[in-house]
Amino acid sequence: MIPKLTFCLSLLFILNSRSIVAQGFDEVQKIVAFDRGIDDYCGKDVAISGDYAVVGSFSDDFGGSNPNMGSAYIYHREIDGNWTFVQKIYNSDQDDYDRFGWSVAIDGDLIVVGAYREDHNVMDGELLSNAGSAYIFERNDAGVWTQLQKIVASDRTEENEFGVSVAIHNEVIVVGARHNSTDVFGANYSYHAGAAYIFERELGGAWTESTKIVASDRIGNPGIEWVDHEDWNWLFGSGVDIFEETVVVSAPFGVKAYVFEKEGDEWSEVQTISYPYQGGLDRTVELAIHGNLIVVGGQTHDYGEYFPGEYIMNAGVVAIFEKHEDGTWLFTNKIAASDRSAGDHFGYSVDVHGDYVVVGTHSENEDEFSDDTLENTGAIYVYRKIGDFWIEYDKSDASDRTAEDELGTSVAISENAIFAGAINQDFGIDALEYIENGGAVYVYTNNEDVDCPTIYNIQHEAVCEGGFIEIEGEIIDEPGTYYNYYTSVEGCDSVLITFFGVESSFPVFLSGSICDGIPYVIGELTYTEPGEYMDTLTSVHGCDSVVYMTIFEGYPVTDNTIGYDGVDLTALSVEAAYYQWIKCEPFEILEGEVNGFLLDPADGKYAVIVYSWDGCPDTSDCFEIGDIDDTGFEDLISFGEITIFPNPSSGSFNINFEEFTSPLKLEIMNELGQVIFTQNLTQNENFVQLKNVATGLYMVRLSRDEKAIYRKILIE
Repeated sequence: MIPKLTFCLSLLFILNSRSIVAQGFDEVQKIVAFDRGIDDYCGKDVAISGDYAVVGSFSDDFGGSNPNMGSAYIYHREIDGNWTFVQKIYNSDQDDYDRFGWSVAIDGDLIVVGAYREDHNVMDGELLSNAGSAYIFERNDAGVWTQLQKIVASDRTEENEFGVSVAIHNEVIVVGARHNSTDVFGANYSYHAGAAYIFERELGGAWTESTKIVASDRIGNPGIEWVDHEDWNWLFGSGVDIFEETVVVSAPFGVKAYVFEKEGDEWSEVQTISYPYQGGLDRTVELAIHGNLIVVGGQTHDYGEYFPGEYIMNAGVVAIFEKHEDGTWLFTNKIAASDRSAGDHFGYSVDVHGDYVVVGTHSENEDEFSDDTLENTGAIYVYRKIGDFWIEYDKSDASDRTAEDELGTSVAISENAIFAGAINQDFGIDALEYIENGGAVYVYTNNEDVDCPTIYNIQHEAVCEGGFIEIEGEIIDEPGTYYNYYTSVEGCDSVLITFFGVESSFPVFLSGSICDGIPYVIGELTYTEPGEYMDTLTSVHGCDSVVYMTIFEGYPVTDNTIGYDGVDLTALSVEAAYYQWIKCEPFEILEGEVNGFLLDPADGKYAVIVYSWDGCPDTSDCFEIGDIDDTGFEDLISFGEITIFPNPSSGSFNINFEEFTSPLKLEIMNELGQVIFTQNLTQNENFVQLKNVATGLYMVRLSRDEKAIYRKILIE
């Protein structure tokens, strides 16, 4: 039902291609460098903090014989809201091809600028080609920004590209070096695995390198030195950001991002994050963190917000992660442009502030109204969090857009201002002075009235194919997002947002495996034998779809054992498709621990679920790390052979022991680790009856004297 709203004016906008809301971000200014030149590419990176912004121009030339030294431009927001040029900065030891301004960051009175092709150490000596550096500037009482310090990696080597990314918050600086090839100790060479460096300000005012960080799984990267090919190695450090005492780092070919936190004086990796169905060719490069939100760009992802969904090659998505009460970062949303098309690269640049996420799509061809198409002109999208949902709040382009501008190469948001770089823009402010690829930055401001904010109401509707709903007298039968706009007598806006879906009746082709005789269950369908089947599935909305199901005989891995080297646990199977580590007591799925090893776990009991390529799981015995026993792989309690039958069962089954010496405690746990049944076992043969339990796989825990073993049972 559509809620009744009493207003003076009611309008309905039905949008299947993209979302537009009553308010949005308006372009208020175009910024170009006062001394712009050919191929300066001004706007490659941008950053905002309060009323100051910095714009990088990495190919700025200082005369015809000094190419690509690079520079950065600082702007200040005046009382009238206009951004005015303040100062041009560059490195004191500038040389040709330094690429100063490739990356920029600002926080309060401090600016950091990366020069990833710079060759010299802090004393302008010890030449190492493309080792890279970064420069710190501070604003003095007179309002002048001066260079305070040059920083380099303590273990700098040629081609490290230190400075390819920079970030700063509360006088802590993070610098990425995507081509670094060694671990934190300068050992374990792995070609272009990548690294990042954390610098912290000392009491004397200088910054010193406190930590080098690398990916915990860097040893597993391809490690190949490609010749005349794309570099397919981890490239950890391609993107960095920091908020308070949390650092996030991207690894585009690792297909994930890494979260580091500071505890005491130590920075350590606490989590890796990736979004569901992230593919091996999805590039995680740009990311941002603010408050309890992390956003990660997936510019080459092919599917939209839902999977499976419409496949559009390299359309791109952005994943949003939110910090949970227990300190873990949980995936909450995946957003995609409502007018997505092939090669858009949505997520090429991202930023987040408060309840807003801004996304750059440098290869977008359509204007904000989908009326005019210009190749690679670019656009930016703004998303706003309303309740638990992120809605597409606005799409903006450049007022003087031309082909190949690449608006959205960079984006930054702070409060109600957005800066967006268009590195290939050719025209000055008055559109008369043509300078090829001089670059420009466009400024957008939120036009929402703070005294009369827009109120949003959200509803979800779905019908079967051929069905429809009615909104304000209009028949709606096409999937999309629909907006009802209302204006009250006070002139305030209200928007009713309807997410409308149509469930297709197209045939669905699926496959599955029967593992260890355990039936394969999907929805209300159960398969007990391999073969090919045709069935009908009914959705929650009552829609029927024909399902063509192929069921295989699945086989688990032949080795599910765990190895321990005194520090890390390793799954010894060499034939597994993937893994899931669990904690045995209390039972807990360890989120994100899906590799073949569990690094330096705390004292406790752990096991690993090993999945074969058939999708068949097999769980190892629990392995205990701690003061009691951290050496054995065998069961902690010896009962001889343990038999659970029938398995699968309807809930009634027997547990029999070959040898039995004293009472045991039986606990049955569901997949969430919750104990749903308890019973004391006092003899060799024991009957168990579960009542009113859902079908599914359950864990059987048998314990005595704080030691336990685990088995599985399937309830049908």
